[in-house]
Amino acid sequence: MPTKDKNVIVRDEETGKTVLIVRRNLCSDAEVLAGTDNTVVLDCSMKKDDPGKLVLVGYSAGSCSSPAFNYSWNIEAKKLLEEFVCSHHMAVSSLFSLFYQLMRANLPNKVLEDYEEYIAKHGFPHMDARGAIPVNDEGCSNYYVKKGGKMFTFHGTKPALPAGVAVLTQLQTGGNFYLAPDGIKIEQAANTLIIWQPRHYHGTSLLGDWPKDNIAPFAQSGFAFVTST
Repeated sequence: MPTKDKNVIVRDEETGKTVLIVRRNLCSDAEVLAGTDNTVVLDCSMKKDDPGKLVLVGYSAGSCSSPAFNYSWNIEAKKLLEEFVCSHHMAVSSLFSLFYQLMRANLPNKVLEDYEEYIAKHGFPHMDARGAIPVNDEGCSNYYVKKGGKMFTFHGTKPALPAGVAVLTQLQTGGNFYLAPDGIKIEQAANTLIIWQPRHYHGTSLLGDWPKDNIAPFAQSGFAFVTST
């Protein structure tokens, strides 16, 4: 069982294939991490007493009833300045690009190879803030990180893959993470990266404790790289 402060890689004993990776304290900068949380919360726009939201960001294949490949639109408010909407999409795309770079720096190359090859094979675009962040012929672009009231630009990097989800949930709706086929429990902790094969049954436990003082917000936030089908 991966505890709150332990990094692990779990492989199948028979096949040798990677089953699970847990990387704790992925982002070492507390200020950048707090900014990440603010971006996720804004993107989800959680309402009072709402059990939570899982919001698709980046490119989407559309709904089953009306399939259409396009950039997702997840802003509920209709009367927003175009500059604000563009800035928000750039913040979300930059957030995913930042953590994609952290993944590339901290994970074995093999882990991301299949994912990247699949995207390249089918010619899917990268997350580009609805075209506001151009990608050059070498497949590189920029992303932006705000820290200490200043905006820093990272040039010539591999952008985030096409799609992801931003998640905001009430405190009692998500606890430890479970990978059912292998009987593995990953203890809940902030700033944690978990990688698994989506086709394996997985889920979270319910938390048994609720804060005594009912003062909002009591919530958990996070995000994930996904493929839209």
